[in-house]
Amino acid sequence: MKIFLIVLVLLLLSTLCFAQAYTVERVIDGDILKLTNGETVRLIGIDCPEIDTEEGKKATELVKRILTLYKDWNIVLEFDVEKRDKYGRQLAYVFIDTEIKEGEEFGFKHHSDYHFDYYDGKWMCFLNATIIKVGYASPMTISPNVRHADLFQRLYKEARENKRGLWR
Repeated sequence: MKIFLIVLVLLLLSTLCFAQAYTVERVIDGDILKLTNGETVRLIGIDCPEIDTEEGKKATELVKRILTLYKDWNIVLEFDVEKRDKYGRQLAYVFIDTEIKEGEEFGFKHHSDYHFDYYDGKWMCFLNATIIKVGYASPMTISPNVRHADLFQRLYKEARENKRGLWR
């Protein structure tokens, strides 16, 4: 019984460590970040145009602009089922620990240009969703990492219908 309780406590503690805070060293392209700890992160569920295209340069600049606004804030990585891709990159949903208060404007035309989710007890900018919402990425659903696939599809449809970003 004691061993069972110890294993149970260890499992609970490991789930509490599911998300960790990091800082971004640089933006490689619209859906790939290099962290200061040396890890490369591929944003789950989105696909930006490649950096060697005009559209890819715009997507990359958008992500740089968002992260520049938050240069003093940590990012939080949320993992799904598969944690790495075939290239060894971490696969993650990225939340920017902004502690932005309701109604503040900061960077884009309006607060509503960002996508916020209540995560880890506070409102955070959900980077993957924001990139799709402003029209600089398409959804890319690869099973089993599908936790936010419905949200990404909805935001993509809204971006195209409203001719945002690359869909102008």
